[in-house]
Amino acid sequence: LGYRVENKTVAGIDSIVMRPNDANGACGVASDAAGVVGWWVNPQTPGSDACAMALKLMELTLATRA
Repeated sequence: LGYRVENKTVAGIDSIVMRPNDANGACGVASDAAGVVGWWVNPQTPGSDACAMALKLMELTLATRA
């Protein structure tokens, strides 16, 4: 799909950050947490930091694992 992909660790879990060539700055994060967990933030207008939002959602999600 032509996304820019970056390897990252989120809350100690191997993850990837995906950025498409989107004018509004969409961003997704997927983590390998005993299965795959993912968040995708798709702003409706430019100017938001979608990656910061997606990473925060992932941090909060991973913090709930037992």
